[in-house]
Amino acid sequence: MNYLLRTIAACRPLLSTRVLAALAFLTAAGFAAQPASAQTVFDDFNDDDYSNVGEFFGGADGIGAGVGPGPGTDGDGSGLSIGINPGSGGGFAGAAILSDAGVDASSSEFFTFFLATTGVDASNLPLVLEINLQEDANGDGTYDGAVEDEYQANYVLEAGAEYALVQIPLASFTDDNSVNAGADDGFDFSSVINVVYAIGGIPAGPEFTLLFDEIGFNTAAPITSNEPGEAAPGRSFVSAAYPNPFVEQARVYVTLDRAEQVRVEVFDVLGRRILLLHEGALAAETAHTFRLDGRDLISGIYLVRVTGETFAQTRRVILAK
Repeated sequence: MNYLLRTIAACRPLLSTRVLAALAFLTAAGFAAQPASAQTVFDDFNDDDYSNVGEFFGGADGIGAGVGPGPGTDGDGSGLSIGINPGSGGGFAGAAILSDAGVDASSSEFFTFFLATTGVDASNLPLVLEINLQEDANGDGTYDGAVEDEYQANYVLEAGAEYALVQIPLASFTDDNSVNAGADDGFDFSSVINVVYAIGGIPAGPEFTLLFDEIGFNTAAPITSNEPGEAAPGRSFVSAAYPNPFVEQARVYVTLDRAEQVRVEVFDVLGRRILLLHEGALAAETAHTFRLDGRDLISGIYLVRVTGETFAQTRRVILAK
């Protein structure tokens, strides 16, 4: 990310003295998160301490960003809110979440978090969230971009989405040398020191807010979530295709909390079905993978729709040849 601070470690003196303003939230969260025992927490914000979070922005007139407490997945104030004013458009903004000791995610398969978007409408789109993991390979408690690596994955944001689980395979993260050279010796998941969320090339439009909660790492077993008052064990979900945007091929991951008959389809923006990736039974509590082959498709936006017996979800993907 050529618009990130040269090193996140340079933010640390500022973070200790920054007064973080609380941002008003626009819509209440829809369900309570119940992490599975296989989850390794990076930050769940339950301690109401936001001194380890810092915003950054630039590249456009009038652009701005602010961070502070927001509604968590259970409707309380234990989430992270990132408010963004696009200004004249074309700039960048985001936030860095710093860890003092580093998190051992070496036994995990996914990077996971809950995400909601408020105030995002069609005029804000497209928005691609860049997710960067930074390592502390030498264990000194800081990220040094000259000798330590930063790995990145992308997630396409949707307009006005309520809290939903995002689960990105760690194998989808790739080395990001756009700012810092790093060591280029592979990412050390035994010591993840920082998580950075960023959006570049933000179109001019209304202000919007991104809400995050339960940031962490997980094995293939799903993190479940329930509607308040429900006793059901969880809900099924589908991650967006990765990488996203993609050039030739992407992968779609589907995880079920119980076995169901499932159909995985790809549609264009006119609603025409382009591809049928799967139709039939899928087992529970397994990350099912389907290949989306875009070599015969034209560049553009496509919709991946996963329909089961008890759920239906749609995710937007971008083919950029």
